[in-house]
Amino acid sequence: MTELNLIKELRSKTGCGILDGKSALAESNWDVDAAAKIIEKKRKNSPPKDIGFQAVFTYNHNNRIASIVVLGCNTDFVGKMEEFETLGKNIAQQIVGTAPDSVDDLLKQDFIKNPGVSIHDMIEEFSCRTQETVKILRLHREQV
Repeated sequence: MTELNLIKELRSKTGCGILDGKSALAESNWDVDAAAKIIEKKRKNSPPKDIGFQAVFTYNHNNRIASIVVLGCNTDFVGKMEEFETLGKNIAQQIVGTAPDSVDDLLKQDFIKNPGVSIHDMIEEFSCRTQETVKILRLHREQV
């Protein structure tokens, strides 16, 4: 496989930039899986950025139970992505279905649509792909 194809494959897996991908591949002796681990490790060790964009997401179940969640990220570019909106809607639905007491309780829960993945893992995976800090700032659930 050519150098360019390896970089493309790594970018599709991790969403990394071209130069980051090339340096990680060179460091891993052109092994895509090892390079992906290097990129992930660098992202987890980088300092969190400030929250600059906030969005409100809601979910209403049969006009009986509703939730509101406020998600924050660094830029409006990521905040307006369809994937960010999907993440927010899924988290709002999770709140209706599980009634967490706090953000910490919510982060520990397995996602109701995919029990093998926690809410924390979903947010971390999105953060790694976009290279932005994503946080649940507030949540509220109301039942009639």
